[in-house]
Amino acid sequence: MRRCPFPAVITVFLAACGPQTDPVEPREEGPTLAEARETVAACQSERVPLERWQRAAAAFRTATSDGTLPAEAAAEADLALAMAALGQGRAAEARTPARRAADTRPDWACAQAALGEALFALGEIDAARETYRRAAAADPAWYLPPLRLGVIARWHGAPSEALSLFDEAARLDPTAAEPPLQTGLLQLEWGRAGEAAASLRRAAELDAAWANAHLQLGAALLDAGELAAARAAAEEALRRQPGWADALVVLGRIDLAEDRLDEAAARFQEAVEADGTFAEARAGLGRVAEARGDAAAAEQYYRQAATVDPQVPDGLEGQARLARAAGDLARAETLQFQAVALVPGHPQTRLELARILFLAGKTAEAAQQLEFIQQRFPGHPATAELARQLGAP
Repeated sequence: MRRCPFPAVITVFLAACGPQTDPVEPREEGPTLAEARETVAACQSERVPLERWQRAAAAFRTATSDGTLPAEAAAEADLALAMAALGQGRAAEARTPARRAADTRPDWACAQAALGEALFALGEIDAARETYRRAAAADPAWYLPPLRLGVIARWHGAPSEALSLFDEAARLDPTAAEPPLQTGLLQLEWGRAGEAAASLRRAAELDAAWANAHLQLGAALLDAGELAAARAAAEEALRRQPGWADALVVLGRIDLAEDRLDEAAARFQEAVEADGTFAEARAGLGRVAEARGDAAAAEQYYRQAATVDPQVPDGLEGQARLARAAGDLARAETLQFQAVALVPGHPQTRLELARILFLAGKTAEAAQQLEFIQQRFPGHPATAELARQLGAP
Protein backbone atom coordinates (compact mmCIF):
# COMPACT_ATOMS: atom_id res chain seq x y z
CA MET A 1 0.00 0.00 0.00
CA ARG A 2 1.22 3.46 -0.79
CA ARG A 3 2.05 5.52 2.27
CA CYS A 4 0.30 8.82 1.59
CA PRO A 5 1.02 11.62 4.03
CA PHE A 6 -0.96 14.04 1.89
CA PRO A 7 -2.93 13.71 -1.33
CA ALA A 8 -0.29 13.80 -4.04
CA VAL A 9 -2.74 13.98 -6.92
CA ILE A 10 -6.15 14.61 -5.41
CA THR A 11 -6.63 17.80 -3.47
CA VAL A 12 -7.58 18.45 0.11
CA PHE A 13 -11.23 18.87 -0.86
CA LEU A 14 -11.32 15.44 -2.54
CA ALA A 15 -10.23 12.11 -1.11
CA ALA A 16 -7.77 11.88 1.77
CA CYS A 17 -5.57 9.52 -0.26
CA GLY A 18 -6.19 7.60 -3.50
CA PRO A 19 -8.17 8.30 -6.63
CA GLN A 20 -11.54 10.00 -6.75
CA THR A 21 -14.21 7.62 -7.99
CA ASP A 22 -17.41 8.13 -9.94
CA PRO A 23 -16.27 11.34 -11.70
CA VAL A 24 -18.80 13.84 -12.97
CA GLU A 25 -19.38 13.49 -16.70
CA PRO A 26 -17.80 16.43 -18.59
CA ARG A 27 -20.31 18.92 -19.89
CA GLU A 28 -20.37 19.60 -23.61
CA GLU A 29 -20.70 23.40 -23.31
CA GLY A 30 -17.80 25.57 -22.16
CA PRO A 31 -17.60 26.50 -18.50
CA THR A 32 -19.47 29.63 -17.49
CA LEU A 33 -18.58 32.18 -14.83
CA ALA A 34 -21.78 31.36 -12.95
CA GLU A 35 -20.86 27.68 -12.89
CA ALA A 36 -17.36 28.55 -11.69
CA ARG A 37 -18.66 30.61 -8.81
CA GLU A 38 -21.06 27.80 -7.84
CA THR A 39 -18.10 25.42 -7.72
CA VAL A 40 -16.19 27.75 -5.39
CA ALA A 41 -19.26 28.21 -3.20
CA ALA A 42 -19.36 24.42 -2.70
CA CYS A 43 -15.77 24.24 -1.45
CA GLN A 44 -16.81 23.35 2.11
CA SER A 45 -20.16 21.67 1.60
CA GLU A 46 -19.15 18.86 -0.75
CA ARG A 47 -16.17 16.97 -2.15
CA VAL A 48 -15.68 18.86 -5.41
CA PRO A 49 -14.21 16.68 -8.20
CA LEU A 50 -11.05 17.84 -9.93
CA GLU A 51 -12.87 18.19 -13.25
CA ARG A 52 -15.12 20.86 -11.77
CA TRP A 53 -12.16 22.81 -10.40
CA GLN A 54 -10.50 22.66 -13.81
CA ARG A 55 -13.65 23.99 -15.49
CA ALA A 56 -13.93 26.73 -12.88
CA ALA A 57 -10.31 27.76 -13.38
CA ALA A 58 -10.86 27.92 -17.16
CA ALA A 59 -13.97 30.08 -16.74
CA PHE A 60 -12.19 32.48 -14.39
CA ARG A 61 -9.25 32.77 -16.80
CA THR A 62 -11.64 33.62 -19.62
CA ALA A 63 -13.46 36.21 -17.52
CA THR A 64 -10.15 37.76 -16.48
CA SER A 65 -8.89 38.00 -20.05
CA ASP A 66 -12.07 39.55 -21.43
CA GLY A 67 -12.55 41.91 -18.50
CA THR A 68 -15.82 40.45 -17.21
CA LEU A 69 -14.53 39.17 -13.85
CA PRO A 70 -16.24 41.07 -11.00
CA ALA A 71 -13.77 42.62 -8.58
CA GLU A 72 -15.32 40.77 -5.67
CA ALA A 73 -14.65 37.43 -7.44
CA ALA A 74 -10.88 37.84 -7.66
CA ALA A 75 -10.24 35.69 -4.60
CA GLU A 76 -12.62 33.04 -5.96
CA ALA A 77 -10.65 32.95 -9.18
CA ASP A 78 -7.40 32.51 -7.26
CA LEU A 79 -8.87 29.67 -5.22
CA ALA A 80 -10.03 27.86 -8.37
CA LEU A 81 -6.59 28.25 -9.95
CA ALA A 82 -4.96 26.90 -6.79
CA MET A 83 -7.31 23.95 -6.50
CA ALA A 84 -6.92 22.97 -10.14
CA ALA A 85 -3.13 23.03 -9.77
CA LEU A 86 -3.22 21.08 -6.49
CA GLY A 87 -5.44 18.47 -8.08
CA GLN A 88 -2.77 17.85 -10.71
CA GLY A 89 0.05 17.66 -8.18
CA ARG A 90 1.48 21.12 -8.98
CA ALA A 91 1.78 22.51 -5.46
CA ALA A 92 4.42 25.10 -6.36
CA GLU A 93 2.10 26.54 -8.98
CA ALA A 94 -0.82 26.49 -6.52
CA ARG A 95 0.96 28.36 -3.73
CA THR A 96 0.88 31.88 -5.24
CA PRO A 97 -2.85 32.05 -6.10
CA ALA A 98 -3.73 30.30 -2.82
CA ARG A 99 -1.74 32.88 -0.87
CA ARG A 100 -3.39 35.73 -2.79
CA ALA A 101 -6.83 34.34 -1.98
CA ALA A 102 -5.91 33.88 1.70
CA ASP A 103 -4.44 37.36 1.93
CA THR A 104 -7.45 38.93 0.20
CA ARG A 105 -9.94 37.09 2.42
CA PRO A 106 -8.13 36.00 5.59
CA ASP A 107 -11.37 34.86 7.20
CA TRP A 108 -12.17 32.47 4.31
CA ALA A 109 -11.50 28.95 5.54
CA CYS A 110 -11.35 27.46 2.03
CA ALA A 111 -8.56 29.81 0.97
CA GLN A 112 -6.56 29.13 4.13
CA ALA A 113 -7.03 25.38 3.66
CA ALA A 114 -5.88 25.50 0.04
CA LEU A 115 -2.78 27.43 1.06
CA GLY A 116 -2.16 24.94 3.87
CA GLU A 117 -2.34 22.06 1.42
CA ALA A 118 0.12 23.70 -0.98
CA LEU A 119 2.56 24.40 1.86
CA PHE A 120 2.21 20.84 3.20
CA ALA A 121 2.85 19.36 -0.24
CA LEU A 122 5.96 21.53 -0.57
CA GLY A 123 7.30 20.33 2.77
CA GLU A 124 6.77 23.61 4.63
CA ILE A 125 5.26 21.81 7.59
CA ASP A 126 5.30 24.52 10.25
CA ALA A 127 3.78 27.05 7.88
CA ALA A 128 1.14 24.53 6.78
CA ARG A 129 0.24 23.82 10.40
CA GLU A 130 -0.23 27.51 11.19
CA THR A 131 -2.28 28.02 8.03
CA TYR A 132 -4.62 25.16 8.90
CA ARG A 133 -5.02 26.63 12.38
CA ARG A 134 -6.14 29.87 10.72
CA ALA A 135 -8.61 27.86 8.64
CA ALA A 136 -9.97 26.26 11.82
CA ALA A 137 -10.31 29.67 13.47
CA ALA A 138 -12.09 31.03 10.40
CA ASP A 139 -14.70 28.25 10.58
CA PRO A 140 -14.60 26.20 13.81
CA ALA A 141 -17.48 24.03 12.57
CA TRP A 142 -15.65 22.73 9.48
CA TYR A 143 -14.22 19.26 9.97
CA LEU A 144 -11.45 19.53 7.40
CA PRO A 145 -8.88 21.79 9.18
CA PRO A 146 -8.60 19.53 12.26
CA LEU A 147 -8.48 16.53 9.93
CA ARG A 148 -5.51 17.94 8.06
CA LEU A 149 -3.85 19.06 11.30
CA GLY A 150 -4.23 15.45 12.38
CA VAL A 151 -2.52 14.23 9.21
CA ILE A 152 0.38 16.59 9.91
CA ALA A 153 0.59 15.32 13.49
CA ARG A 154 0.48 11.70 12.32
CA TRP A 155 3.36 12.14 9.90
CA HIS A 156 5.45 14.35 12.13
CA GLY A 157 5.75 12.44 15.35
CA ALA A 158 2.55 12.98 17.33
CA PRO A 159 0.16 10.08 16.66
CA SER A 160 -1.75 10.54 19.94
CA GLU A 161 -2.45 14.16 19.00
CA ALA A 162 -3.43 12.99 15.52
CA LEU A 163 -5.96 10.55 16.92
CA SER A 164 -7.51 13.31 19.03
CA LEU A 165 -7.75 15.61 16.00
CA PHE A 166 -9.35 12.90 13.87
CA ASP A 167 -11.91 12.36 16.64
CA GLU A 168 -12.62 16.09 16.66
CA ALA A 169 -13.13 16.07 12.88
CA ALA A 170 -15.54 13.14 13.19
CA ARG A 171 -17.54 14.97 15.86
CA LEU A 172 -17.79 18.07 13.68
CA ASP A 173 -19.16 16.07 10.75
CA PRO A 174 -20.32 12.54 11.58
CA THR A 175 -21.33 12.03 7.93
CA ALA A 176 -17.84 12.63 6.49
CA ALA A 177 -15.90 9.51 5.52
CA GLU A 178 -12.43 11.04 5.72
CA PRO A 179 -12.12 11.20 9.55
CA PRO A 180 -12.79 7.50 10.18
CA LEU A 181 -10.55 6.64 7.23
CA GLN A 182 -7.65 8.61 8.69
CA THR A 183 -8.38 7.14 12.13
CA GLY A 184 -8.28 3.65 10.65
CA LEU A 185 -4.98 4.25 8.88
CA LEU A 186 -3.43 5.47 12.13
CA GLN A 187 -4.83 2.55 14.13
CA LEU A 188 -3.45 0.14 11.53
CA GLU A 189 -0.01 1.72 11.87
CA TRP A 190 -0.40 1.44 15.65
CA GLY A 191 -0.88 -2.31 15.32
CA ARG A 192 -4.59 -2.19 16.23
CA ALA A 193 -5.85 -4.11 13.21
CA GLY A 194 -9.28 -4.89 14.67
CA GLU A 195 -9.98 -1.28 15.63
CA ALA A 196 -8.66 -0.13 12.25
CA ALA A 197 -11.02 -2.46 10.42
CA ALA A 198 -13.98 -1.07 12.37
CA SER A 199 -13.02 2.53 11.56
CA LEU A 200 -12.41 1.79 7.90
CA ARG A 201 -15.66 -0.15 7.62
CA ARG A 202 -17.39 2.97 8.92
CA ALA A 203 -15.65 5.07 6.24
CA ALA A 204 -16.77 2.66 3.52
CA GLU A 205 -20.34 2.77 4.83
CA LEU A 206 -20.36 6.58 4.87
CA ASP A 207 -19.04 6.83 1.30
CA ALA A 208 -19.73 3.59 -0.50
CA ALA A 209 -18.52 5.04 -3.81
CA TRP A 210 -15.05 5.83 -2.44
CA ALA A 211 -12.76 3.10 -3.72
CA ASN A 212 -9.98 3.98 -1.30
CA ALA A 213 -12.18 3.37 1.74
CA HIS A 214 -12.86 -0.20 0.55
CA LEU A 215 -9.18 -0.70 -0.26
CA GLN A 216 -7.91 0.45 3.12
CA LEU A 217 -10.53 -1.73 4.77
CA GLY A 218 -9.18 -4.66 2.78
CA ALA A 219 -5.63 -3.90 3.98
CA ALA A 220 -6.75 -3.73 7.61
CA LEU A 221 -8.66 -7.00 7.35
CA LEU A 222 -5.59 -8.60 5.78
CA ASP A 223 -3.49 -7.50 8.75
CA ALA A 224 -6.19 -8.86 11.06
CA GLY A 225 -6.00 -12.25 9.31
CA GLU A 226 -9.55 -12.04 7.92
CA LEU A 227 -8.51 -13.01 4.40
CA ALA A 228 -11.91 -13.72 2.85
CA ALA A 229 -13.32 -10.39 4.04
CA ALA A 230 -10.12 -8.64 2.97
CA ARG A 231 -10.47 -10.05 -0.54
CA ALA A 232 -14.08 -8.94 -0.80
CA ALA A 233 -13.18 -5.38 0.24
CA ALA A 234 -10.22 -5.16 -2.15
CA GLU A 235 -12.29 -6.57 -5.01
CA GLU A 236 -14.94 -3.94 -4.31
CA ALA A 237 -12.24 -1.26 -4.56
CA LEU A 238 -11.07 -2.70 -7.87
CA ARG A 239 -14.65 -2.86 -9.16
CA ARG A 240 -15.07 0.82 -8.42
CA GLN A 241 -11.66 1.73 -9.84
CA PRO A 242 -10.85 -0.82 -12.59
CA GLY A 243 -7.16 -1.35 -13.20
CA TRP A 244 -6.14 0.49 -10.01
CA ALA A 245 -2.60 -0.62 -9.16
CA ASP A 246 -3.06 -0.14 -5.41
CA ALA A 247 -6.01 -2.54 -5.36
CA LEU A 248 -4.13 -5.08 -7.45
CA VAL A 249 -1.25 -4.99 -4.96
CA VAL A 250 -3.55 -5.61 -1.98
CA LEU A 251 -5.13 -8.53 -3.82
CA GLY A 252 -1.62 -9.80 -4.55
CA ARG A 253 -0.76 -9.56 -0.86
CA ILE A 254 -3.89 -11.55 -0.02
CA ASP A 255 -2.94 -14.22 -2.58
CA LEU A 256 0.54 -14.31 -1.04
CA ALA A 257 -0.92 -14.77 2.45
CA GLU A 258 -2.93 -17.72 1.11
CA ASP A 259 0.22 -19.18 -0.53
CA ARG A 260 -1.31 -18.70 -4.00
CA LEU A 261 2.03 -17.69 -5.48
CA ASP A 262 1.13 -17.83 -9.17
CA GLU A 263 -1.97 -15.69 -8.61
CA ALA A 264 0.01 -13.25 -6.46
CA ALA A 265 2.70 -12.89 -9.13
CA ALA A 266 0.05 -12.22 -11.76
CA ARG A 267 -1.57 -9.51 -9.61
CA PHE A 268 1.72 -7.78 -8.86
CA GLN A 269 2.75 -7.93 -12.53
CA GLU A 270 -0.57 -6.42 -13.56
CA ALA A 271 0.02 -3.62 -11.06
CA VAL A 272 3.50 -2.99 -12.52
CA GLU A 273 1.98 -2.75 -15.98
CA ALA A 274 -0.70 -0.37 -14.72
CA ASP A 275 1.85 1.89 -12.99
CA GLY A 276 5.51 1.42 -13.82
CA THR A 277 6.60 3.73 -11.00
CA PHE A 278 4.72 1.81 -8.29
CA ALA A 279 7.58 0.49 -6.18
CA GLU A 280 5.36 -1.66 -3.96
CA ALA A 281 4.19 -3.68 -6.96
CA ARG A 282 7.77 -4.59 -7.85
CA ALA A 283 8.49 -5.31 -4.21
CA GLY A 284 5.49 -7.66 -4.27
CA LEU A 285 7.14 -9.61 -7.07
CA GLY A 286 10.19 -9.77 -4.83
CA ARG A 287 8.05 -11.22 -2.04
CA VAL A 288 6.81 -13.93 -4.41
CA ALA A 289 10.37 -14.76 -5.46
CA GLU A 290 11.36 -14.94 -1.77
CA ALA A 291 8.51 -17.33 -1.08
CA ARG A 292 9.71 -19.50 -3.96
CA GLY A 293 13.24 -19.55 -2.53
CA ASP A 294 14.74 -17.55 -5.39
CA ALA A 295 16.82 -14.96 -3.51
CA ALA A 296 18.58 -13.73 -6.67
CA ALA A 297 15.32 -12.87 -8.41
CA ALA A 298 13.95 -11.32 -5.25
CA GLU A 299 17.04 -9.11 -4.93
CA GLN A 300 16.58 -7.94 -8.53
CA TYR A 301 12.94 -6.98 -7.93
CA TYR A 302 13.78 -5.15 -4.70
CA ARG A 303 16.53 -3.21 -6.46
CA GLN A 304 14.05 -2.26 -9.17
CA ALA A 305 11.60 -1.08 -6.50
CA ALA A 306 14.26 1.12 -4.89
CA THR A 307 15.16 2.55 -8.31
CA VAL A 308 11.69 3.37 -9.68
CA ASP A 309 10.74 5.26 -6.51
CA PRO A 310 13.68 6.02 -4.20
CA GLN A 311 11.33 7.67 -1.66
CA VAL A 312 9.49 4.41 -0.89
CA PRO A 313 11.20 2.03 1.58
CA ASP A 314 9.86 -1.29 0.27
CA GLY A 315 12.83 -2.04 -1.98
CA LEU A 316 15.36 -1.29 0.73
CA GLU A 317 13.40 -3.28 3.31
CA GLY A 318 13.26 -6.26 0.96
CA GLN A 319 17.00 -6.17 0.37
CA ALA A 320 17.60 -5.86 4.11
CA ARG A 321 15.39 -8.87 4.76
CA LEU A 322 17.36 -10.94 2.22
CA ALA A 323 20.64 -9.84 3.77
CA ARG A 324 19.41 -10.79 7.25
CA ALA A 325 18.31 -14.22 6.01
CA ALA A 326 21.75 -14.70 4.46
CA GLY A 327 23.45 -13.78 7.74
CA ASP A 328 24.88 -10.51 6.41
CA LEU A 329 23.70 -8.42 9.34
CA ALA A 330 26.00 -5.49 8.59
CA ARG A 331 24.43 -5.01 5.15
CA ALA A 332 20.95 -5.60 6.54
CA GLU A 333 21.55 -2.92 9.17
CA THR A 334 22.77 -0.38 6.60
CA LEU A 335 19.82 -0.96 4.29
CA GLN A 336 17.27 -0.87 7.09
CA PHE A 337 18.70 2.38 8.44
CA GLN A 338 18.23 3.82 4.94
CA ALA A 339 14.62 2.62 4.93
CA VAL A 340 13.97 4.21 8.34
CA ALA A 341 15.37 7.51 7.05
CA LEU A 342 12.64 7.54 4.39
CA VAL A 343 9.80 6.94 6.87
CA PRO A 344 11.24 7.86 10.28
CA GLY A 345 7.90 7.70 12.07
CA HIS A 346 6.78 4.33 10.72
CA PRO A 347 6.82 1.80 13.59
CA GLN A 348 7.08 -1.41 11.55
CA THR A 349 10.16 -0.16 9.69
CA ARG A 350 11.86 0.76 12.97
CA LEU A 351 10.80 -2.52 14.56
CA GLU A 352 12.57 -4.45 11.81
CA LEU A 353 15.68 -2.33 12.40
CA ALA A 354 15.46 -3.18 16.10
CA ARG A 355 15.32 -6.90 15.25
CA ILE A 356 18.41 -6.63 13.06
CA LEU A 357 20.30 -4.72 15.74
CA PHE A 358 19.28 -7.31 18.33
CA LEU A 359 20.54 -10.16 16.14
CA ALA A 360 23.80 -8.26 15.65
CA GLY A 361 24.24 -8.10 19.42
CA LYS A 362 23.60 -4.35 19.56
CA THR A 363 21.03 -4.55 22.32
CA ALA A 364 21.38 -0.94 23.48
CA GLU A 365 20.77 0.39 19.96
CA ALA A 366 17.84 -2.04 19.52
CA ALA A 367 16.34 -0.80 22.78
CA GLN A 368 16.59 2.79 21.54
CA GLN A 369 14.55 1.90 18.47
CA LEU A 370 11.91 0.21 20.63
CA GLU A 371 11.80 3.21 22.94
CA PHE A 372 11.17 5.47 19.93
CA ILE A 373 8.18 3.32 18.91
CA GLN A 374 6.79 2.98 22.42
CA GLN A 375 6.97 6.72 23.11
CA ARG A 376 4.97 7.55 19.99
CA PHE A 377 2.74 4.48 19.85
CA PRO A 378 2.17 3.39 23.47
CA GLY A 379 1.14 -0.22 23.73
CA HIS A 380 2.09 -1.13 20.16
CA PRO A 381 1.65 -4.92 20.27
CA ALA A 382 4.53 -5.76 17.94
CA THR A 383 7.09 -4.32 20.36
CA ALA A 384 6.18 -6.52 23.31
CA GLU A 385 8.03 -9.73 22.40
CA LEU A 386 11.25 -8.05 21.32
CA ALA A 387 11.16 -5.84 24.41
CA ARG A 388 10.97 -8.97 26.58
CA GLN A 389 13.96 -10.46 24.77
CA LEU A 390 15.91 -7.28 25.34
CA GLY A 391 14.86 -7.13 28.98
CA ALA A 392 13.37 -3.69 28.32
CA PRO A 393 10.51 -2.37 30.50
